[in-house]
Amino acid sequence: MKKKYRFIGLNFVCFLMFSSCTPSLVYSPSVNLPPAPLSKKKIQVVGGVGWLPETRPHRIGKETAVGGEFTFRYGVSDYFTMQFKGWYDLSDNIEEKRYGLSYSNIILLNDKNSRTRFGFIPTVAFAFGGRGLEGGGGAGQLVVWLPNHHKIHPYLALGPAVGIRNLEEHPKQWGWGWVLNSGVALKLSKNIAVNLEVAGIQQINKYEGRSNFVVAPSINLSMTL
Repeated sequence: MKKKYRFIGLNFVCFLMFSSCTPSLVYSPSVNLPPAPLSKKKIQVVGGVGWLPETRPHRIGKETAVGGEFTFRYGVSDYFTMQFKGWYDLSDNIEEKRYGLSYSNIILLNDKNSRTRFGFIPTVAFAFGGRGLEGGGGAGQLVVWLPNHHKIHPYLALGPAVGIRNLEEHPKQWGWGWVLNSGVALKLSKNIAVNLEVAGIQQINKYEGRSNFVVAPSINLSMTL
């Protein structure tokens, strides 16, 4: 039976998407902030491995799936960065291929030379399963670059997220939650860094009346050009 899907383009990471074709979709909750906000015309590429939360872990029997993720960033100005991100499920949780794409802006809210810098990251994302595009959603996170200690650059992020799969059926297939990120960017050289990060996600599945808390670590290597 063919289903029509509607997606809400909220400027709010892809979160809870439900039921029908693929039993559970996956998303990437990591932010992998650079050691400092990108300067104008700077480019950063980021790639690594992350544990991708399952949107319906009770259907899979596992809360996360090991996946690969890749991020491309471009500094439009010293205070505004464009970001494109993709992720791919590398696990054997299910046989179907699962992956996703997102677009974000990293907006610096105070002086770039401050020891502590604040920012906002609105994100819109799309999740793909066995029949192509199956879900979408977004997140809006406040971020803070904490004072660095030599080559250690810690950061935090916190914000709400929402995900939608089908709003035409009853009950509507959607959910929401909170994402908390705690990470550190370790500078190996002037242009190379490693991000070690842990995301904690409270998922609230409104469609099935369930909730769960997921811990999703990741490790990524970045290069700034």
